[in-house]
Amino acid sequence: MLIQIHGLTEEEIYKLAEISAEGFKDNPGFLLWGDDSNSRKYVLTQFFNIVLETLAANKMVYATSENYEGICAFWTKKTRLNLKQKFKMLKLIKYFSIRRLAKLSKQFSGMKRAEHFVKEDDDYLFIFMVVVQEQYRHQGYMRKMMEFLFGEAEKRNIPCILETDSKRNAEIYSYYGMKTESVQQLSSELTYYILKR
Repeated sequence: MLIQIHGLTEEEIYKLAEISAEGFKDNPGFLLWGDDSNSRKYVLTQFFNIVLETLAANKMVYATSENYEGICAFWTKKTRLNLKQKFKMLKLIKYFSIRRLAKLSKQFSGMKRAEHFVKEDDDYLFIFMVVVQEQYRHQGYMRKMMEFLFGEAEKRNIPCILETDSKRNAEIYSYYGMKTESVQQLSSELTYYILKR
């Protein structure tokens, strides 16, 4: 069983954001977020801090234990980030040059997000993130979180979707029973995989 993350202080949310950023800083989809791993981690920490604050307030962030070996977060069609919450992310613009913003925009233009593949459904569970800290990998935490997330979707009788920029991660999610809905080549270095269960 996972524990629900809520009622945390700003410092505790920031710690979760740092853990999350560490797990994503070298993913292909985030390489334009900074010139090196450390700068990407810093910008991603700011991003995750904004999103996790909102998701934790809505009780959609879970951890494997109070040690945060693994952290996962999701939203549903009915509880996804609203316009006001998305507006908060404009604070991140200060970390990007105009040139870098243009590259990011070009890179993702035309991409069909995961939600596109469930737009006809009344509701869905979108897996925003699944992160296992490096020192805890290969100890069953990923399985524990995936089973929990699938269980949440089954309780609601809705599909479960996610997107990843890593072929390796797509293979891991497939191993847990998700099916690839779409493979989108966004650039020579970046492929996005949309999976559904």
